[in-house]
Amino acid sequence: MPANGRFARDCSVGFSAYCPGDPIEDTAGTNDHQRWLTSRWLLVAKQPAGWKSWLARRLSGETSDRQFVADANVAPATKYEDLHEAPGGVCNANYSPPGKAVLAIFNADQQTLTARADHAVNIGFATWTPPGQGFVDENAYQPVFDPNRLAKDNPGATSAGGVKTVAWAYHSSLKDGLRPRRPGGASAPAMVVVMAIPCTADNLPAAVSTAATATYDIASGENPKRQVRSTTGYDADRLARAACQANT
Repeated sequence: MPANGRFARDCSVGFSAYCPGDPIEDTAGTNDHQRWLTSRWLLVAKQPAGWKSWLARRLSGETSDRQFVADANVAPATKYEDLHEAPGGVCNANYSPPGKAVLAIFNADQQTLTARADHAVNIGFATWTPPGQGFVDENAYQPVFDPNRLAKDNPGATSAGGVKTVAWAYHSSLKDGLRPRRPGGASAPAMVVVMAIPCTADNLPAAVSTAATATYDIASGENPKRQVRSTTGYDADRLARAACQANT
C-alpha cells in the first residue's frame, strides 16, 4: 500500500487493530533455512474525533487519516499478538485473512507433509507427543523443522494458492525419541498429532479455528500411518504457536 506519512525516529506507536494486506518479507524470521512473510498491517491508534483529535493535531501533528505499519517493520515493546482484525469498512476488501487449512495425507515417497489454505501466505507445521505412547519427551510440542534443509522444505512462505510442503524428519525428531523398553516393544504403535495452520507472520499463527490436525502412528510400520480416530488432549493454542515458530 502507498506510504502516507512518516514517524519520528525512535518514537513509540500504539495500534488498535490490524488488517490483512500486501505480504512482505519478514526479515526477522528469514534465513537460508526458512522464509516468512507478513500479511498483517497494524492500524495506528488515533484520538477520537472531537477536541481530543484537535489537541493531538496541534501538539504532535497527529492526522486523523488511517495509517498502517507492517508488523515486519515493528520492534514491539509490548504484546500485540492479541490485536483483533479491524471492523468492516476499515480494511481493503481485496485482501482476506487466511482460510481453514487442509492437511493432505503423508507422502511416503517424498517423506513430506503438504497443506493448503486459501489466502495463506505462510503455513506452519508442528507435532504433539501424547503421554503414554512411550516417548522420552512426553507431552512435547515441536515445530516440524529441519535445520539441514533449505527454506522450501521447512515451514514458512507458501507457493501460489496457499500451498506448503515440508520435509518431515520424524525418524530423528520422534522415532529416535521412543523408549527402548516401552510396553509392546519397538513395533508397538506410537501416536503423534500433526497440526498445519496458516501463520500471518513468523511466530504469529492465524486463528486456531483455521488449523488442520491429523493423528499418525509413527512406530508400527515403515512409514507413519494416518489414523481414522483422532487423538485429543493437546493445547491447540500451544501447538499452533509451535507450528509458526521461527527457528532463528
